[in-house]
Amino acid sequence: MRAVGAFAGRRLVGFAYGAPLDPDWPWADEMEEGLRDIGGFDGLGRPFWLLELHVVPSCWRRGIGTSLVERLCRPVRQRWVGLTRRASSDRARVFYESLGFADVPGVVGGRGYVVMGARRPIGRTARRA
Repeated sequence: MRAVGAFAGRRLVGFAYGAPLDPDWPWADEMEEGLRDIGGFDGLGRPFWLLELHVVPSCWRRGIGTSLVERLCRPVRQRWVGLTRRASSDRARVFYESLGFADVPGVVGGRGYVVMGARRPIGRTARRA
């Protein structure tokens, strides 16, 4: 497990944490099977999973979320990063796409959720054309 935080002075204004996809997670087998079935992920190994990202709403659009994701993912050894987001959240979709993530078609992240993935490096310098 890896975690990072963002502070404004002494106030925590955001945090993110993640871990390599753990085979003991209840949904891990289904996720890996779905990724294998759609192809394109062969040879990338088990992904690092962005489990949570939160930024205080009054601090949105200041680069805090971007910085947290970049700092969280920079030192990991996995070749790609996965996450789930609410299917109804266009704001989250646009944010993660700006960091290079794309929806992973055919892999269900649970009722009302979408799985996204990106090859490393993650962040502003890794944006896809």
